[in-house]
Parts: sequence; structure tokens; C-alpha cells
Amino acid sequence: MTTDSFCPVAAAAEIVGRKWALIVIHNLMESPRGFNELKRLIKGVSSKTLSNSLAFMTEEGIIERQVYQNSPIRVEYSLTEKGVEMKRLMDEMKKWGESRLTTS
Repeated sequence: MTTDSFCPVAAAAEIVGRKWALIVIHNLMESPRGFNELKRLIKGVSSKTLSNSLAFMTEEGIIERQVYQNSPIRVEYSLTEKGVEMKRLMDEMKKWGESRLTTS
């Protein structure tokens, strides 16, 4: 993380402000998912962008990548404890978004 560690808002914004990050997290709240399932659920995201987003959030400890040695090999992404902690933030954003949609 490159953000000045003295500003917690900037540190959080560096993660949640990345393109598609919140949508990926939202889609992992229910259950672990594979790459192709995430790509299908997230309309408009390119494979490269999704891959970059997953790699960044894995490095940040928000999601974890589990490789299953089946044939063919299967990869699944899930939220870590740090990722699950974002549920409150996501719930508040949902409430705020719903209030904006109903008053516009």
C-alpha cells in the first residue's frame, strides 16, 4: 500500500476506490466463487481488470485464492476476515445508495 499510513480514510479509499473492487467484494460476501463465475456476475469487467483486481485484493489480505488440484485445476476466491469486516461498510453504502435512488 502506497498511501500515507497517517490517513486512514486515504488508506481505505486506496482499496475501495479501485475499479470493480467493491463489486468483487459484494459478490464474494455470499460465498466463495471462481474467476469465471465472478466474470459472469460482474457485467462489463474485462478478464485482465478482474484478474488485476483479484491479485491486488489478495496482496492486501482482503481475499484469498484457493487452488484445488482437480482436473482441470480449479481456483476459488473468498473473503478473508479482513474482507468480511467490510460488510458493515458495504451495508451502509447500500443504504445510502438506496436512499439516493428513491429520492432522485
